[in-house]
Amino acid sequence: MDYEEERKRINCIDEIHQINSKYEDGIIDLKLFQKAKYKILWILKETNGKFSIAHFKNATELDKGKWKTWKNIAKINSLILDGKQSSKSEQTDYLRQTAIINLNKTFGKSSTKMKTFRKNYLCPENEATRLIVQEQIKNIRPDIIICGNTLNLLSKQLNFREAIKIEPIPYTKKNNMYCFSNVVFINAYHPCYPTYRPITLPSDKYCEAVVNSVNKWIEWKKTISLSEFNFDKL
Repeated sequence: MDYEEERKRINCIDEIHQINSKYEDGIIDLKLFQKAKYKILWILKETNGKFSIAHFKNATELDKGKWKTWKNIAKINSLILDGKQSSKSEQTDYLRQTAIINLNKTFGKSSTKMKTFRKNYLCPENEATRLIVQEQIKNIRPDIIICGNTLNLLSKQLNFREAIKIEPIPYTKKNNMYCFSNVVFINAYHPCYPTYRPITLPSDKYCEAVVNSVNKWIEWKKTISLSEFNFDKL
């Protein structure tokens, strides 16, 4: 298998480049993603300036300000995949085991208001972008989808009628979880949120809340009959 070509196909890179020729998101390292205990997909709103997941292939500056989002993602990934807190030297490796997509395939800003973003994302002119997002989810077929305050937007596109909805746990957003037998959708705050308001939401509390949500779904699957999410209908 040509892993790089397959990764580009799964990530819909050709389709994305019709919108933005310098942007790329999705699975970072296909080999590592396929070997991971759980296939984790993060769905965020948009980039803060120019960014591409290609940067993760040799990322060595996770301590810099622009990497604050990725540090929390790496922490959560390590806790879900291996039950441990990642060290600084391991953070890039845990990022490379996941998939990260943005709803906006053009370069964004640091703080677009959700009301404005929602209006732009759901407008008829953005149908091509929404279809790419759906195709990426279908191709990636994750076990765990963690939304950085984007689940309500996805609910306009995806069918959650057969899901079991779990009420929010502390330090997570409302409409917290939609549970299926083969995938869970979790609505968390954006992973950079704790760095903006550390008193309100410390980073450790944020990471713990997301991991607890995943563990809750894993336990539910053992005792409750859940419907299967049909990726092929996306």
